[in-house]
Amino acid sequence: MKVLLWFEPCLELKSGEEIELYELAIQLVETLPLGLHVTSKAERGFMLISGEHPQPVQAPASRYSADATLDEAIATIIGGSIIHFVANWPALEEARNPEAVHQMRVALRRLRAALGMFKRALPCPEFDEFRGEAQRIASALGLARELDVLKNLVATGPQANYPRETSFETLLAALEKRRLSAYSQALAIADEPATTLFLLRMQAFLARDCWRGALSDVQQLRLTMPLHTFATVNLSRLHKLVLKRGKGLVELPDAERHKVRIALKNLRYAADFFGDLFSDGEVRPYIHAVAQLQDLLGAHNDAVSIERLLHDIEGTAGAHGAKASGIVLGWYGRGTALADADLHKSWKTFKRTKLFWR
Repeated sequence: MKVLLWFEPCLELKSGEEIELYELAIQLVETLPLGLHVTSKAERGFMLISGEHPQPVQAPASRYSADATLDEAIATIIGGSIIHFVANWPALEEARNPEAVHQMRVALRRLRAALGMFKRALPCPEFDEFRGEAQRIASALGLARELDVLKNLVATGPQANYPRETSFETLLAALEKRRLSAYSQALAIADEPATTLFLLRMQAFLARDCWRGALSDVQQLRLTMPLHTFATVNLSRLHKLVLKRGKGLVELPDAERHKVRIALKNLRYAADFFGDLFSDGEVRPYIHAVAQLQDLLGAHNDAVSIERLLHDIEGTAGAHGAKASGIVLGWYGRGTALADADLHKSWKTFKRTKLFWR
């Protein structure tokens, strides 16, 4: 029998220190088959009465004090990523909402991007440990997300334009069977003690301000660095990395394009993290230019994923479903070619866009 440990992002203690609660929870999870449950009893009761389901939640905006330092940003950004991940847990667990899986993976990617930046400035071993665990969980949720995307692409693209083609029904039935299996795996990952410990240990890490204890006296001075300075240095570095990886972008092979896409993601997350420090009117056009490039490069990534996923599903879909698979591959092969036609223009737009941090 499984016992549920009730947990909410905001905790109120009658007495004692917050860290004591997290340490107790960690000891319990390490000893007993406990797991987090992020919806309170009251919330569950109201949803049962109303018939409503938990909804996906996007990343919270990062807000800073006027004299924010690097030290403040570490707590704000890591804490925001935890909240983002946990807030989408109910929509996955109770509603199997595809957007919830997506948002949970985004939260983990944002966390990894932030920890990577902080690691460059501060030699804290926990940054690497949390990055590795975030990658493990995100990868475990990946198949469910890929199959959600494929299902939507097939239904809104080829099938919508070939409504009389019955082979799509066979393909989608096989895809749905595989998708439900992937969701079972995703739920198992979310429910396992290792995921609970990952979240509790990060909360304890923030409650203890552990990154400070890992530093020498000289290194601790870096924590007082104005956040504006830290943001400017890292935004410039990430922008230059995109320019370096993106040379000759249209002619790059898929593996190199994937590296550009990863660099763009890290750049966009950094712009999101630090946008509050700058003029919103200059931040938005830059993020828009980055997002356009991501979308166009994503067309190539989708085509590669689609081919792999369809190959895995074909054994279940049989010969009849194989016809629909061929139509899908042709459809998105053409879409990739169209995206390439716009890629050069979007790349030029990105390079001309004003750097809001200067």
